[in-house]
Order: sequence, then structure tokens, then C-alpha cells
Amino acid sequence: MSEKQECANQGLLPCPFCGGGCLEIVEIEIPFMENKEWFSVRCLNCKFECDTQKDDIIAKRKWNARPTEEALQAKLDKAVEALEYIKRIDMYGADIHATDKMLVKMAVHKAKQALKEIGE
Repeated sequence: MSEKQECANQGLLPCPFCGGGCLEIVEIEIPFMENKEWFSVRCLNCKFECDTQKDDIIAKRKWNARPTEEALQAKLDKAVEALEYIKRIDMYGADIHATDKMLVKMAVHKAKQALKEIGE
């Protein structure tokens, strides 16, 4: 295995977990694979490492591929919405009347739909 150090200002974003900027491109030799050389990016601070890729360009691209803050906030909003529906259902508990069952089914459907939208 060979390694070369690279910092975030050389085309790699800081670590998504610790914010560290000193990273390394790790070359991994896998003898039983057709393509024997694989690459990954590793944070030197917290040791987080992205998935192994067939070349260093793809490894860098995967490292830098992060959802935008707006996309994360939208997912969070959908998750909160789903939890609010579940909370409403839980408040009724066993006191739900037959006429309310349709409303409960709709709330459960809406919660499931919101969770599906965020990939949960």
C-alpha cells in the first residue's frame, strides 16, 4: 500500500466528520480483483475513509460529493413532519374511535410518505 498526503486546498473538501483538512489518497492493492489497484481518501485526523474506488479521481469525487445544506435541511424538515404525524397518532392511543380510523390511516400514510422522500 502506498500513500501520498494531500490537503483540502488541493481539490479535496475538509473531512465531513471532524473538519480536518489534511487528507491522504490511499492506494490499496487487492490481488484477487481484476483491477488490482484501488483508491480511497482518508482523513489523517479522525481516520475516516471513503469507499474504495477504481481510480483516485473517482475516490476524490466521492469524497467531495456531499449534499448541500439546503438538501439536508429539507430532509430534516420531512423527518420532523413525519414525527409530528406519529406524535399526533400516539396522543390518541387506544381511544381512537372507528370514525377516526380514516384520519389515523391518512396520518400514517403521510408519515410513511415523508420518510420515503428522505430515504428512510
